[in-house]
Amino acid sequence: MSTILDENVANQAVANASNPAEQEKLVARYNTVMEDMKAKRYKSALAEVDSLIKEYPASDTFKQLKSRINEDFVSKCAEDAQVCLDNKDHSFAITILKQGLEVDKKNSRLLSLMSKAKRMRNRRRGRKALGIITLLLILGGIGAYYFLRDPIGDNKGENEAWAQCERYRNAYDANKLEDALEDYLDDFPNGLHSSTAKSLLANVKAEKSDWKITMNDLTVESLNVFMDKYKNGFFHKQAYAKLDSITFYSAKLAESRDQMDNYLSEFPDGKYVAEAEKLSDKYSVDQLSPKELDEVEAVVRQHFQAIGDNDETMLRETIESTVNSYYGKINVPVEDVVLYMNKLHDEEEGGAKTVTYELADFDIKKINNDGANNVYSVKFTINESKEFADNTLEQTLAGTAIVNNKKKITSLVVKRGN
Repeated sequence: MSTILDENVANQAVANASNPAEQEKLVARYNTVMEDMKAKRYKSALAEVDSLIKEYPASDTFKQLKSRINEDFVSKCAEDAQVCLDNKDHSFAITILKQGLEVDKKNSRLLSLMSKAKRMRNRRRGRKALGIITLLLILGGIGAYYFLRDPIGDNKGENEAWAQCERYRNAYDANKLEDALEDYLDDFPNGLHSSTAKSLLANVKAEKSDWKITMNDLTVESLNVFMDKYKNGFFHKQAYAKLDSITFYSAKLAESRDQMDNYLSEFPDGKYVAEAEKLSDKYSVDQLSPKELDEVEAVVRQHFQAIGDNDETMLRETIESTVNSYYGKINVPVEDVVLYMNKLHDEEEGGAKTVTYELADFDIKKINNDGANNVYSVKFTINESKEFADNTLEQTLAGTAIVNNKKKITSLVVKRGN
């Protein structure tokens, strides 16, 4: 028995035979197919394997072998066609590619090479036609040009390539447009539209770069800057959609009717309009969101903590420069509040060694301010403890504060509790 080129496959093939003599003959035929493949005689190999499939229709082995032959043949066609293209033999490359496509009509590599081969052939024809036309113009005058001009020249290929660019441009497909423009400039560096193509390609690349930066940042500010810069850009719709989402979810997270109404004003045709309208109705004018409640309570607690710690920096952060009323006085400048705090801790002036406050029972409401920015009324209880050298004084107080929209105290009244 002769040497088997693929022992495993051969053994599977022999299993189809019913007796030793038939097995011997089958192995010989199989080896013939393999030798033809090795020698790249694909036509003979396919003829023999088709015969085997016809005789043994239930054999998957021979069907797989045919697929293998076809794959090798298609790969060889692609390689040979590329060599032809490198040698500028476009017509022969097309002939080879047609043979490969008869076996695999949808092979992407063959189709790509076929497109390239036809494009290169048409350009060559165009150059030849141009040479003939030039000669005719010299010999026979301008009329010969219009009479004998070859319509299959370079113009057709260039027009098709530019039409592809226009289609992607109109579809606002930046990625495909970039590829199409680069292909156009590679094939037609001095083409009719080369100047426009270079300019457009530079613009596409610049916008793609800016869009990548914007997506990494992804803030309201960065999106607005991008949209202002590229008002009719390729990513304008995507930027608008991102801004729509960020604005809506920010308003929803804040549980603020004002912010939700701002969203509806800015995005009347936005993706979340229906939900935003329902939420706007839910957030009544007087209703405080959890975030508002936390922020207003925090500023009051921070103010008393500052007094207890004798922390001037923190104190100034919690009140306006002039407080309408403070511990029974009116129009109190912040410096006076600082002096009051310092005196509480000055033992020589009768102050305490330590001062602590415990706040509880917060009741926070919005004040109707005739459409102006939100103002909050805050009622709470205070357990005050002052430790002196020889004793400690404790008392319960009732506090009322007014906090403005900047989350700063504009009024603070404290009374002894009952």
